[in-house]
Amino acid sequence: ASAVAGVNWMSPIFAEVFVHVEAEQRLMGLGRAVLTELCTLLIRRGVTPLYAVASTNDGSRKLAEGIGFVDTGGREVMAQVIYPG
Repeated sequence: ASAVAGVNWMSPIFAEVFVHVEAEQRLMGLGRAVLTELCTLLIRRGVTPLYAVASTNDGSRKLAEGIGFVDTGGREVMAQVIYPG
């Protein structure tokens, strides 16, 4: 597939969505099309889509903002803990 959008996780009121577009197919509107359709379906079901993106991923951030996502200022932190036992 040239472009795909899907759901990473979903609760009764929220769903974290993602989009992936093959590098050679970017800037053709395919990501926008599949992400818009997915978000439309979720909203019709009463589920609010959430979009998480790395601050360094300008293309993905611009795509999300282009269809109406707003940066809330929230940030996700990932960590790994090793318990030596």
